[in-house]
Amino acid sequence: MKIKINLSGHANQALADAGYIFPGVLHVDPTNPGAAVDTLIRVFRDLGVGSGTTVHVAVPGMSTLAVLAVSVLHGLTGQFPFVTYLVRNQDGSFGIGGDLDLQSTRNDVARVSRDGVIIS
Repeated sequence: MKIKINLSGHANQALADAGYIFPGVLHVDPTNPGAAVDTLIRVFRDLGVGSGTTVHVAVPGMSTLAVLAVSVLHGLTGQFPFVTYLVRNQDGSFGIGGDLDLQSTRNDVARVSRDGVIIS
């Protein structure tokens, strides 16, 4: 299963047009990462994220929440998500710039930086 999630904190028409689900603005306290993780797990589970799900995520600008979201998605699915980045259009709105394949990046780095690592 593949799911696209907009965690940017803003409804975005370009993301909506591309099939991204906006679960609303997540209110988390970065000084309480356990509660933030619980919130992320609940949101992701409610959206149907589970083992084997391929996730594309537009990450929030708040770096703490972004890192936690990627970690929770990896824990739930067993793989890193694709991260969708936005670019500013000439009219000032934001559009989709592309996807970063974090799992492939991780695999490539592991292959060249750690002796004996075999990744199929």
